[in-house]
Amino acid sequence: MQLTGRGETYEDSSYSLTYRGMKKFFNQFPCRYKFIVPESAKVGYLGCGEGDSLYKLGLKIGIRLIKTSPFFWNISKGFVLIAIKK
Repeated sequence: MQLTGRGETYEDSSYSLTYRGMKKFFNQFPCRYKFIVPESAKVGYLGCGEGDSLYKLGLKIGIRLIKTSPFFWNISKGFVLIAIKK
């Protein structure tokens, strides 16, 4: 944040659940869920890096890595989860 001058605190993102944390949380409820990988880096995400070329490159690489190997969900903090109540 100091390098980009964007944002003042990471407080909100520090409380977000990880991939495993989300699975553990949703396993408590009678629902089905699925993690979604965006088709491209042209997603409507609003974050500190939006518009930055390095951010876009990281997003493209991250999407490709997750599509190649689901293991990379474990280190991702940016994902879409769809949950359907049973």
